[in-house]
Amino acid sequence: SLYTGTMSYSLPLYVYEDPDFTIPISLDYSFNGYKPSLHSGTIGYGWALNCGGAITREVKGMPDDAATDSETNTAGYYRAIEQNLFEGKYQIINSKQHFLEHRLGDEEELGQINIFSDRPMYIQEHKVGLRYDACPDIFHFNFLGYSGSFTLTKSGAVKVFDCNHPTGEISVQCTFTHSDPRSDSFSEIVIMTGDGYAYYFGGSYKNVEYNRTMTDGNANPDSISGWKLRKITAPNSSCVEFIYDNIQKDRTIFESYTPAISAYFINTSTIGGDYETSISEKYTNSTYYSLLSEVRVNGVKIVDFTYTEKVY
Repeated sequence: SLYTGTMSYSLPLYVYEDPDFTIPISLDYSFNGYKPSLHSGTIGYGWALNCGGAITREVKGMPDDAATDSETNTAGYYRAIEQNLFEGKYQIINSKQHFLEHRLGDEEELGQINIFSDRPMYIQEHKVGLRYDACPDIFHFNFLGYSGSFTLTKSGAVKVFDCNHPTGEISVQCTFTHSDPRSDSFSEIVIMTGDGYAYYFGGSYKNVEYNRTMTDGNANPDSISGWKLRKITAPNSSCVEFIYDNIQKDRTIFESYTPAISAYFINTSTIGGDYETSISEKYTNSTYYSLLSEVRVNGVKIVDFTYTEKVY
C-alpha cells in the first residue's frame, strides 16, 4: 500500500476443478502492525490458510443468538423475534435508564434520560422482567468469490447488502440454537446463490470460532465470532465437505480497574445520600477454533492438511 506501507500477498497452492466445483487453496498474508493478544493463526503471524470461507459478525449490544444472561437479565435480538415482541407493544430502554431504575426506583427521574445516547438499546414488554437487545448484529460473509453483509430484521427476515453480486442473487437462512458449543447441535447459517448452490456454515462446535470469557473466575455466556464453511451442495446433489478437527485454544488474561463512581440513591430509610465504589477485576478471554484437516468431494478426500507444533 502506497498510503500505509502495509503488505498483502497471496500464494496459490492448488485449485481443484470439476464440472460442479472450483475450490482454490492459497496462503494469504496481510499485516497492519503488531496487536497485543492476537494469535498467529494456523500458519504464522499475519498469515491465513484460504480454503472455503467464513461468516463473521459485528456484535451490537448482545449477540443476536444469546440466550438469557442471568447477570444482566438480557437476551439477544433473535430471541426478541422468537417472542414476537416487535409485533406487540413494548418500550425502549437503555443501560443508563436501567441503572437508574435499579438504583433510584423513582420514575420521575427517568424523564431526564436521553434514550438516543450511544448506550446499548433494549426492549421489554413491562417495566420489570426480561429485557431483549433491540439492535441486530451485522454479519459479513466471504467465500469462493462471494462477499457482502446481512442483518436480521424485526420480522425475522434477513436483509442482504453491500454484496458483490446482483440484488436477489443471495438469500440467507439463520438457525440459532440454545445448545452449548460443545454439543453436536449448534447454530447454522445457510447461504443460497442464484445458480442453485447452497453453502452451509457452522452447525457444530468444530465449524465455528467462539469466545468464552471469565470475570474473576465466573464464566460468562459463550459468543460465536465466526461460522466456517463446512459444506457446499450443487443443484445435482454433488457435495463438497470441509472437515475441521483439532480444537485449539488461545487465552488472554488482563486486569482492569474502574475508578470510583458516585451515585445518588433513595430508599425507605434514607431520603438521599452519596456513595462511591471502586472495582478491580481480572478478565480471561479464551478463543476456541479448529483446524481444517481435509476436503472431500462426494465423500472422496481430495486434499489433506497436516500441522506441526510451534517451536519457541
